Amino acid sequence: MLIKVHAAFINSRDWRLMRAKPSFDRLVKGGLLRPKNPILGVNMAGQVEDAGSGVRQFQPGDEIFGYLSRYGGRTFAEYVCAGENEAALKPDNVTFEQAAAVPLAALTALQALRNHGNIQPGQKVLINGASGGVGTFAVQIAKAFGTEVTAVCSTRNMEMVRSIGADHAIDDKNREFTQDGQQYDLILAVNGNHPISDYLRALKPEGIYVVAGGSMAQLFQAATIGKGISNTGRQKTHIVSQVPNLDDLLFLKDLCASGKIMPVIDACYPLSKTPDAFWYFEKAHPMGKVVITMEENQNVQGERKTSNAAADRYIAHCGNDCTQCPLYKYDCMEGCRGTACANYCETCAVRLCNRKYSIANCAQCEEYPCQILEKQYENMAKDGYGDWALAARKALEEIQRG
Repeated sequence: MLIKVHAAFINSRDWRLMRAKPSFDRLVKGGLLRPKNPILGVNMAGQVEDAGSGVRQFQPGDEIFGYLSRYGGRTFAEYVCAGENEAALKPDNVTFEQAAAVPLAALTALQALRNHGNIQPGQKVLINGASGGVGTFAVQIAKAFGTEVTAVCSTRNMEMVRSIGADHAIDDKNREFTQDGQQYDLILAVNGNHPISDYLRALKPEGIYVVAGGSMAQLFQAATIGKGISNTGRQKTHIVSQVPNLDDLLFLKDLCASGKIMPVIDACYPLSKTPDAFWYFEKAHPMGKVVITMEENQNVQGERKTSNAAADRYIAHCGNDCTQCPLYKYDCMEGCRGTACANYCETCAVRLCNRKYSIANCAQCEEYPCQILEKQYENMAKDGYGDWALAARKALEEIQRG
């Protein structure tokens, strides 16, 4: 089939291939001296433009979404080719942007929990790395299976994971879930860098530990120590190897249609600004998915929309148009009081400051101005945002003066 793409999304697979992390991943998948496939992307949502004579499930005009592996993906483009077993009809209650964010991340979460974790109703399930692309789907899918879900994430994402169904949220900076005495039937590690002994301590005697990501050390221990423990003990360890599967995609389509799962989208960028999207994906540690849209379909996003009044108030105060910032999101200026850009601090400084202050209220901290804040100003200047750093300084000085 020939598909007119409306939206695609960036996932860690694309980022790893682009950055050669690990380096052997590029050697295996991407070519030694030049990329075998110069176009990234494997997920898409779009419309069938034309279909071959052997296609039975779709016809021109159908709105579909899918995970394209047969032809190497290449979904960061206006048109792609796809096999009919790689796609499903898009649910009516989701947008193209939302549908594009489903396949790879949700398939990984589903297969991790169901195929490897043998998830059952009533179990206690912990998701480590619950606020990312796979993690947000894992929380919702685990709830759809009738379990009690504990989500581990950063401070700024705790309310979000609760809003998508988590029964409990643990701040990974202030509380160590491996030391609090709680035990779980199933632990899914989407992120993290814990020794396998920590996970097994938090696991019930017959529990299952599933690894879908995290540090190389975490993956290596799961593959070696975890395998040995699985062969000799009652606790089991599995590493997720996600496999494209049409039945699973149809299962996820039904979950979307019923409202049991819904993609969490952090930001959308037009195709022409794909480099900016990758920069944001890498630097900002997004909450949920970063989506690529085709320019003619761009109705939100790109640098996502906010109220004109808030934007005008900010621009009048500091002289900068924050909608041009690569870190800009649709909710950046919600409740904006014309102070400095809180989004930058939320994605950078707050990760370093153990007092959890953001740029909007750093001036109220007894340690202000601290070395952490000064370092962020330096980083902003190095990254080409010197004007933004200057505006932040001025705003903080005004707050301090009252």
